[in-house]
Amino acid sequence: MDSEHEIKSPDELNFIVFCIENTAIRLKADPRAVYDALAKKRILQDYLIPTRRSCIPRAKTTS
Repeated sequence: MDSEHEIKSPDELNFIVFCIENTAIRLKADPRAVYDALAKKRILQDYLIPTRRSCIPRAKTTS
């Protein structure tokens, strides 16, 4: 995985785990199988990680 698509914070990791676990529950599937399928199709790297990163609020700077 290139550095642009690496999980870089605990919040990103929690989001990915949440997505995998809830998808597994809805599909009545093993979470590892869901992870493997998402990783194989690059959904984790190309969609979930960048989506989470774009949803993280930016820190306000004070002047």
